[in-house]
Amino acid sequence: MGQQPNLQLIGVPPDQPGDEPGPPRSWNPTRPGEIHGPEEVPSGGPFGTTGPDAGYAYCLIEGRDLQFPETEARADVVAVLGALTMARAARLGRGPSLGDVEVAELVLGYDTTSSPASVVRQIAEERGGWIAGAAHHPDRARRIVAAADEVLTDDADDLRARLADGDRVIDL
Repeated sequence: MGQQPNLQLIGVPPDQPGDEPGPPRSWNPTRPGEIHGPEEVPSGGPFGTTGPDAGYAYCLIEGRDLQFPETEARADVVAVLGALTMARAARLGRGPSLGDVEVAELVLGYDTTSSPASVVRQIAEERGGWIAGAAHHPDRARRIVAAADEVLTDDADDLRARLADGDRVIDL
């Protein structure tokens, strides 16, 4: 369609370049708590150690056949096992695996097949108070992870041997 004779086009003809936007203005992070680089990302202590795909621990735990007393809520058990599994995997610098879940079950006395009954019974008696409400109060799970810190990177077979000797692997 041609141009109407009563309208005059104003502007830049299509074959000529128009105004270009100016260079971007510089920006400096000045907000409180601004992180300026990867070296400033907090880690360890109350911040924990991040690991890849940590949430996969919950998928692994949900697939397990957990045996726990009626006095313990499944959500609390899963929260604490998840925290231990994620902490172990992160300390080893990888994502969670079934071996991490197995170690978490050993630490909390849920693995009844390979641990002596007396040790499992002793841990089970104390465990209810440790994990009660952990699904809604993450600080309880963090406290358990801190208490089990020295054994989290141990091999499952080493933990079984320690438990067979009557050794306590966690004490709150």
